[in-house]
Amino acid sequence: MNRSRFVLFLLFVFTALSATAAPNAPKLLTPKHNEVSLNATPVFSWAASPGAVAYEIEVSADYDFKTIVVPRTRVEGTSFTPAKPLHRTNRFWHVRAIDSAGNPGKWSSAYIYRLQPEPKTSAPAKAPASATPAASAVKESKTLKLLTPKHNEESTNATPVFTWTPVTGAVAYEIEIAADYEYKKTVVPVTRVDSPSFTPAEPLYPSNRFWRVRTIDASGKAGKWAGTFVYKLKPAPASQARAMTKRPAVYPANNQTGIVQNPSFTWDAVPGAVAYEIEIAADFTYKKTVVPVTRVETPRYVPMQALYPSARFWRTRAIQANGRAGEWSGTRVYKLHAPANKINIPANATLAEIRAAIDAAPASSLITFAPNATYRLKMNQKDSHFLTLSKRDDLIIDGNNSLFIIDNPSAGAFNMRECQRITVRRFRFDYDPLPHSVGVVESFNPGEGAAATVTLRSLPGYPDFDAPHMIANWSWGVILDPVITGRMKAKAPLVMNFPGAKVSRNAAGPNLFDVAVPHVNYGKFFSKGDRVVIFSRERGRSLCSAEMNCDDITFDRVTTHASPAGHFIAVNCSDVKILACASSPKDASRVYAGNADGAHVRANLLGPWIEGCTFDSIGDDGIALYNKGMAINARPANDTLTVAGTFMNLQPGDAFVIFNPFDGSLVGETRTVTAVKPAGGGAHNVTFKPALATKDDFPAGDKTWWKNAQLFNRTRQNSGFVIKNNTFKSVRRYSVIVRSTDGIIVDNDITGSSNSAITLLNEPHSWANGLHSERVLIARNKISASTVDGSASSGGSIAVNLRNLNTPSVDAKAVGKASTKPARLHRDIRIENNTITDWNYHAILLRSATGCTVTGNVISAPAGAKFIAPEKENIAILVDNTDGCVISGNDTSGDPRLGSPEQRLTVIDSDNATVKNNKP
Repeated sequence: MNRSRFVLFLLFVFTALSATAAPNAPKLLTPKHNEVSLNATPVFSWAASPGAVAYEIEVSADYDFKTIVVPRTRVEGTSFTPAKPLHRTNRFWHVRAIDSAGNPGKWSSAYIYRLQPEPKTSAPAKAPASATPAASAVKESKTLKLLTPKHNEESTNATPVFTWTPVTGAVAYEIEIAADYEYKKTVVPVTRVDSPSFTPAEPLYPSNRFWRVRTIDASGKAGKWAGTFVYKLKPAPASQARAMTKRPAVYPANNQTGIVQNPSFTWDAVPGAVAYEIEIAADFTYKKTVVPVTRVETPRYVPMQALYPSARFWRTRAIQANGRAGEWSGTRVYKLHAPANKINIPANATLAEIRAAIDAAPASSLITFAPNATYRLKMNQKDSHFLTLSKRDDLIIDGNNSLFIIDNPSAGAFNMRECQRITVRRFRFDYDPLPHSVGVVESFNPGEGAAATVTLRSLPGYPDFDAPHMIANWSWGVILDPVITGRMKAKAPLVMNFPGAKVSRNAAGPNLFDVAVPHVNYGKFFSKGDRVVIFSRERGRSLCSAEMNCDDITFDRVTTHASPAGHFIAVNCSDVKILACASSPKDASRVYAGNADGAHVRANLLGPWIEGCTFDSIGDDGIALYNKGMAINARPANDTLTVAGTFMNLQPGDAFVIFNPFDGSLVGETRTVTAVKPAGGGAHNVTFKPALATKDDFPAGDKTWWKNAQLFNRTRQNSGFVIKNNTFKSVRRYSVIVRSTDGIIVDNDITGSSNSAITLLNEPHSWANGLHSERVLIARNKISASTVDGSASSGGSIAVNLRNLNTPSVDAKAVGKASTKPARLHRDIRIENNTITDWNYHAILLRSATGCTVTGNVISAPAGAKFIAPEKENIAILVDNTDGCVISGNDTSGDPRLGSPEQRLTVIDSDNATVKNNKP
């Protein structure tokens, strides 16, 4: 079968096999939420879901379903009775529907069944004659009902009013708020109030918050706790945060003063310019050069070395395509001065003393820790971060190359909200205990069906797999290469689920643990000697994070040896700089460095500048830039859409597009927000211009939020980003994944990326990360040994792609009605002069794009190299579903594995392609 017929055949198969949407989550009926009972074999029942042919139920000992007491059970009807009596304690249960194709829907919200101990058979003692009459006592807590926020209510209000029904005879109440259902991680400790309401004095951190209340009688005796409610607190939209100061195009402005020593110098773009040059001096005549003439490929420059506090004179000029330099701009003066206040923190300072000193520091302060010291941070379980800064400006916090050891494996280091011009410099962070564990596979034990386990020998220095914090925050894991530090094993699943924290000690040795795996079929992925990392990240905080309109934040020479979640995070911010930082193992005794992304940037105005960093052996993308789709709930008018509050970041003046995730197309043109108003239930009514046409059609109102058309903010899309001169080693998933505009990815060294080394890719399924990229340069990167994990076959060392819900991919089933190729939304992507070796599936993939170039790339493989999946399609350069793209001057002659011209370069389903001067 020739290639064109084969492609048509695949399209036919995908069309014929497209799946329907999974059914909605069932509504739970009985036992009711928080029902108290003595019945140890209750009938669990729920309402039928349209399209469901069966259901699955789970019963657990905890809210997060990590300790399963009734394993996932399939039933044909809408009720279930456990075969054995349940243990008498709180039991959590949820249900999901299964459609005729076997697709599971979303789990319902969890209900709590409060199974009580059996009553004693002995007769109760009679009360003495002088006892207080029962009528005057406080009623049992079952008469106290929690009111607001309602159970499972979602909101962005960080200071909600908690209310409950008053109880006759109560003279006071006590409320407790926690980060977990067991109240082991208290957020607001037990607090007494006189009336049936409470408002927290400090804003709550966005996350699930568990709360309960009890009565206090006249004698001071406390009643029983009322049932727990869950308050799902979401991050506030950027529009609710302190507004960022509007920045001029030329920045720092002439004669601007400041203490920022690594500023983003920005200037107006020049039409036709392909590059720019900047010069910075200590004098107006440029005889005393501070930064010599330096070429950059965007109208922005960040000095890697901190500038010395003094007046700095700077100018720029444009470089045209012929290499000719334009005239220098006029000189601007940046009046850089030293901070007015200096605060030193001694090596023996306690955590409380450190926090007090930083809290008291005024603006324009330099806070310096002792040099090369070790600070052991003894944190409470309720602490989310070592330091939290809110609405702080103009600080330099210098760790002075000291090591900071955090003893709470779920807590982060820095969290900043609504801060401006903050520099965090020269810190080293580590954890004791570590927030993950690593072991070596000794054996796989098939058992029967779901009873299979893998025996792991824990490595020295890592926590036991059954350590309390591992069990409490159990997540998932990854199978690693037995030899290469931190690298994923070839063909291993991207995610290895280890369900329910089912861990037992193996009697054969003190460091041996039997860890449950989902099914015996997973045995094919394990070999004796493999390394396995399991993350304790369920409640983990990111190490260094900025959010809610932070502006001009610098992380300079910050090293992280472990992290409970991401390493450097910026959400709804602007101008975040990550310079010469590292996320890497501490020493040769460590094989992993972190539980999630290296740099995770969402919805920033001015994108990040990330240069000179190392991301080595981390549990998710090295660098991820993206925005979130905002689901459309309703269309009250052609100029107004009701948008879900989750990920809402639109403000008047912002530009947005409407994306239909099913066919991968945009609905009409780019629109501008004119007003944003609350619509109830956390949603917002977004009014805009120009209005929609009546004929414009798109999905809206589906309970599964990512199955609705989505708004993508095209103002907050990380524009102007720079990713250059970084080193990536053994990163799980993508080393660089970008969904942004007007930026560069250049001169990076990438090896051992489990999926694509560099990708421009949306994720329309449950993440709804996106959207498309425009005007991005990918140049002079060195890439080797990438695209090897079990989900990688649809990627490439460099992959530009756009996905939709209608088309199946390796990691997601189709959920639409027909397989269709997405719109060609990626534009003006330049893939130039990259060196790619030892690749798999595709060295370069360009798909669903317009007006792009693939030029001057060298693609090779060492002698004797083999594709990890020779039976798969392995094409050096694949161009698919494009328009007006140029593929020229690429060299694949150094790859002996390529046996045909089609394996070297294939162009399909494309218009107006120019293919020339490629070798051979």
